[in-house]
Parts: sequence; C-alpha cells; structure tokens
Amino acid sequence: MFYIKYFNLKVNYLNVNIQPLYLASRFIVVIKIIMYLFMLAFTITLVYSMINSAAFSDIAIENSFKARLTIGDFSRCKSCAGSKKLTLAGLSLGMKLWLLIRGLVLTGLTLISLHVLSGIISTIRSKSTFYSSNIQGFMRLFRLGMLLAFFGSFNFFIQGGTSDFEFSIPFGALGYSLGCWLLAEIFREGKALSDESKSII
Repeated sequence: MFYIKYFNLKVNYLNVNIQPLYLASRFIVVIKIIMYLFMLAFTITLVYSMINSAAFSDIAIENSFKARLTIGDFSRCKSCAGSKKLTLAGLSLGMKLWLLIRGLVLTGLTLISLHVLSGIISTIRSKSTFYSSNIQGFMRLFRLGMLLAFFGSFNFFIQGGTSDFEFSIPFGALGYSLGCWLLAEIFREGKALSDESKSII
C-alpha cells in the first residue's frame, strides 16, 4: 500500500513502514561516522609522515594539489622508487601541512553542513516545515557552501624549484549554495503565508 502524506512517502508492506525522511536522517548519520573515521585516519597518517619523513614512501599521490573539492587520490605504488610519481614521503613538511589543513577544512565544512541538514530534516519530520530554524538552517548551508566554493577554487604546490598555482570555478558548490539560498527564501515565503493564515483564523 503506497500513499503520500505531507512530506513523507510511507511504504506499508508486510507491516513495515519506510519513511524517506527517516532513511535520509539515518543515511546522514552513517555518512558522518564514515567521514569522522576518514578524518581521523587522514590526520594520523599526515601527522606520522611529518614526524617520520621517510614513512609511506610507497603511497602515491595524485590530484591532491588541484583546485577541486577533494584531497586527491592516494594509492599504493610498488615501484614508486623508480618512477616520477609523487609520494607522501617525497612531500616537504610545508606541503604536508597544507594538505592536512585543506583536508581538515573541507571535511569539517562538509560535516557541519550534514549536521545542519540533519536538523532541518528533524524539524520537517516533526511537521514543523516552515519553521524559523529551517530558514536559518538553509542560510547556514548557503554560507557553508560558499566557504566550500572558496576553498575549492584554488590550490598550490611549492616544493624545491617547482611551483604550481591552480584556480577554478567550483560550479557544483556554487549551484549547491544557490539552491540552499532559494530554499531559504521559499521557506521564508511559506512561513509568512502560514503566519498570515493563522492570524486570519
């Protein structure tokens, strides 16, 4: 039996109710746990490589210094010594520090955004859709998206006699930010109409 009620699509089959908003909130929790574990492993790896500069000589790095919303690709390289591939052990202390800071900033902003989105979903599930906190939440997501767009718009690599600066326009992050701003305005109009109908009643 399928039916739509408010913002929840409930699927009743063999006495099991599945609500998309509930599934979305659980999915966000799982993603947050994975990202926390990733952040911990990433931090431990980079800090240890700063302490022991020869460590992880078999870990090749690609696209870590590109202007993207990622920290790049890390892969095990069995023959890195005889190749021109950039390895974690081959990075200078300064570039390792920059890689760590940028990775923590991008991951941290993403985690904060997920936390805000989780709060919005919780209020919608409690039937408080056009709520002031939801409007503020979407505006926070807009600002966080703009920060992600800023950090994703540039990157650099300076080591020895090599220097490379890269700039790009993160259309994905900008589109996400614009979408959050539009949702904030839609919810603001919805709240105004809701308050007006309540005052008439």
